[in-house]
Amino acid sequence: MISRMVGNSEVGIYSTLYTVSSLSLLVWSAINSAFIPYLFQNIENRDNKIKTISTSLMGAYAAIAVLLTFFAPEIVRILATEEYYEAIYIMPPIAGGVFLTSVSNMYSNVLVYYKRTKYIMYAAVVAAILNVVLNYFGIRAFGYMAAAYTTLIAYVVMSIMLAHYANKIRFKMTEKGNTVYDDRKVLLMSVASIAICLSCLVWYYNTTVRYVLICVLAFAAIYIGKKTFKTLKQKWEK
Repeated sequence: MISRMVGNSEVGIYSTLYTVSSLSLLVWSAINSAFIPYLFQNIENRDNKIKTISTSLMGAYAAIAVLLTFFAPEIVRILATEEYYEAIYIMPPIAGGVFLTSVSNMYSNVLVYYKRTKYIMYAAVVAAILNVVLNYFGIRAFGYMAAAYTTLIAYVVMSIMLAHYANKIRFKMTEKGNTVYDDRKVLLMSVASIAICLSCLVWYYNTTVRYVLICVLAFAAIYIGKKTFKTLKQKWEK
């Protein structure tokens, strides 16, 4: 759509920046692959630590995704040429959407466990259609950078739908009536992560403040990571 409505050069710029923004997905893929066996083995146990562990894992990943966004100018200078620099402003909304991938995966895992994968398809189809429609109007009105924001909106919708379906099936399949994850913390974390990522649109203009925030986020990521590892180690030893 960018190619037809704007131009091929913009496609190259958008694709490159999207790829850079999605680098953290490699980390999340490893985290999710390690978490799924624990989830499936303990989802029916009354005294499981799924809520604590999942919140910690998503928190650590949120810090990584945000850090990547704050480092956008430096990353683009290393991986691309000057014509890509002005496009760093599409990285914050893309990074916010990329973080929501972790939320979608977490709730998708629940639907996979209960063998209700058709709901994953429903959410994906709705998000895809919404993305195409919003792209059509957004790109025409605001240019190719609008595609980053329409993608973020589509991720938000998909995450909400998957959370709704996962909880609905969970309540149907168990008498406990409790959710697998701490939905309130997941919601707060998602809103905070997106807000912090979008705040980079301002911090890109102030390198000093951005570096201070990077240090704070780095320490937070290390702290959460160590705490999560300790919790996982204690649980597995039991």
